[in-house]
Amino acid sequence: MYKHLFLLISIVSLNLLAAPMSPLDYAPSRHSNYEIRQMYRAMFKDDLKGEDCFKRAYIWSYQFVNQFNARPIKVFFHYTDKFNFELDSQGESGSLARLLNGGSKIVWDFHVAPAVENEKGEIIVLDPIVFPKKGIMKLNEWIDGLAARGEFYLKKRSEKLFDDLEKADKKLDRNKDRLKRQIKNEIDTQYTRERISELENEIKSIKDKMKYLGIISKGRRKKITCSEITNIEDFDKNQWDAWCFYQKSSMYYFAPGELRVLNYGTLGNHKPGRLSTQEEINALINSTYRFPVNEENIELEKYFRNGNSIYSEMFYQDGANYVMSDFTDYYLELSLSEVKAPKRPDLEWFKTHLKLKDPELERRLELEREEEEERLEALRKEEERRQRRAERERRRRDRRERRNN
Repeated sequence: MYKHLFLLISIVSLNLLAAPMSPLDYAPSRHSNYEIRQMYRAMFKDDLKGEDCFKRAYIWSYQFVNQFNARPIKVFFHYTDKFNFELDSQGESGSLARLLNGGSKIVWDFHVAPAVENEKGEIIVLDPIVFPKKGIMKLNEWIDGLAARGEFYLKKRSEKLFDDLEKADKKLDRNKDRLKRQIKNEIDTQYTRERISELENEIKSIKDKMKYLGIISKGRRKKITCSEITNIEDFDKNQWDAWCFYQKSSMYYFAPGELRVLNYGTLGNHKPGRLSTQEEINALINSTYRFPVNEENIELEKYFRNGNSIYSEMFYQDGANYVMSDFTDYYLELSLSEVKAPKRPDLEWFKTHLKLKDPELERRLELEREEEEERLEALRKEEERRQRRAERERRRRDRRERRNN
């Protein structure tokens, strides 16, 4: 009995250990709507190229910490292969399309932006480059805004599939009529029968694709929704079962490559007893970890042979050594390449320019401003009450005068 109990405890312990780490280990700072608007207005954005969201998010997160004493998080929005190759590229499929197109011409693998909480505890995302007219956005608004691309592409895909279905149906009807004539005239029907079979298979394939994409009828489609995940493994393993996922991380993670290093370690790309260097990690991030880690990733094929898996305790334990817990000059300098060349600041100037203001003074000024706003609001309400009383008194006088006359 004790042997069985020990075995059960060992299995449970192993299962508890065998799990990737979450990249979010703190809660975002909470701010008033006024403070969040101030942060949004101060965001370094006019001189950005608008090319690399992860560089912008790194600059902005650093800025929020140093200018507003904030503790932002980041929200990553992950587009799956189903989204990219069924919608964005209108039907191209699989890693071959990604490989042939360099990974960027037909797909948008992810997007990321910084976020804080408002006084109600709601996640507020600040993303002025992608949503310049929206201002500050609640998390669900930001997610819906990014998923809207899919809604547009799904409509186009739906129209094309219905058009293909209509054409195939017409060809099938013509071939069935031809078959009747051939039978009547005792003409060989083999080719026509083969053609009918091909068209029936084509029609079935189109209808199966519609069902897979959630296309119900010409005017009806299932809404594109995105689920939250806590580690990127859940995204990597579900590339064809969902449209998209979103994930919260600490402000220090630069891009999905770092999220994968946290999950999977560095695949033994370092000597025992020492961590990989930044150069070694960069090489991994720019090749093996650039795209989802799964059986379809050609570079990872050896890790999935004979039932093996990269999703293992060994790699999780290695990944725990790569928890991001601070900003680095390396990533800051890399992020500044997002600034247009003529306006690109030197790293040291950028860091000095964003020196933290006196947080106590800033908070005191904020309290004074809030108190002044409350005082003015009280005066406004009192004036409204005074005017209503004066109006009631005027109406009473008018009624008395009419009675006396």
